[in-house]
Amino acid sequence: MTVENGDILRVACRQTTAYGENVNVYHFQANFIAPQTDEDVVDTILTGFGAAYAYLNPYITAGQTPTDVKVDVVDWLGTPKKEEIVRGLGIHSWDEDVDPAGAGDDLPPGVCALVKFRTPGVKTLLRKFLGVLIESDRQGGGWISGMVTALGEYGARMILPFPISAGNDLVYGSWSFRAQAFVNATSYVVSLVEAYQRRRKFGVGA
Repeated sequence: MTVENGDILRVACRQTTAYGENVNVYHFQANFIAPQTDEDVVDTILTGFGAAYAYLNPYITAGQTPTDVKVDVVDWLGTPKKEEIVRGLGIHSWDEDVDPAGAGDDLPPGVCALVKFRTPGVKTLLRKFLGVLIESDRQGGGWISGMVTALGEYGARMILPFPISAGNDLVYGSWSFRAQAFVNATSYVVSLVEAYQRRRKFGVGA
């Protein structure tokens, strides 16, 4: 089957630690001049995330396992409207370049690095919480300089199109219900100090 121009893709990136599951969800829009096969779309997503997350390998605890990446075509459906899966593109293994290798004592699992992505939409600031991190990532009340650089590399990669072929790209952004439109992520800001992401109770799902 194929993904069509304008389709919205929901990508759930799951990693697992002794503390539970860490899931970041991303949305992409297909910016195509021609339909693209499901396989090519999925391969492009996995390669793109491999490139982005590889920058973080030295700072994510080695005890964290890249578990899987779930890809779905979604749409706003029903009354009231809510995001629904139109068609699943499967659950896939992470790209092999994603290999967390941080050594040392872990920070508490709620303590995360934060990268904010700006869009042209109203109230559509995207936030990605990244962890689990290690104690040596912190220095002087903030993140060490190498980690700040790596977070910037991750952010810079995410706002670039994920190219499938000439004229056929996937673009990261926010599928804004308020705007009734997809708005591209156009820039990013790295938080220089830690953020906190509240987690579900241990053993109670992703």
